[in-house]
Amino acid sequence: MKKLVILVVVAGAGFFAWNQFTQGGFGARNLTPGQQRVRTLEEQIDAAGGQIAQAGRTAGVSGLDTTSDVESALRQLERIESELQALKRSAKEETTRQECDRLLRKVEATRR
Repeated sequence: MKKLVILVVVAGAGFFAWNQFTQGGFGARNLTPGQQRVRTLEEQIDAAGGQIAQAGRTAGVSGLDTTSDVESALRQLERIESELQALKRSAKEETTRQECDRLLRKVEATRR
């Protein structure tokens, strides 16, 4: 019986950890569509930043021309910036507008 209780506790903790990392917590399902879109755009900003960083590392190590990789990431950042501005204009919640402002600053920082 004691082993069963330990197993249930460990399984519950594992589920909680998995949910936190993949879904953003138990409240993630209660996000408004605007908040969900903000979360998706932030992931895309992070991916574009990673692509720029990887291109820099590749160019530094091997000397290959990675200009097209950087240009692609910068175009993606421009698209994200346009989406954020449109989302900010149409957002009904103040928190969504504030998150859009934060992500617009993050886009600018990523470009540098």
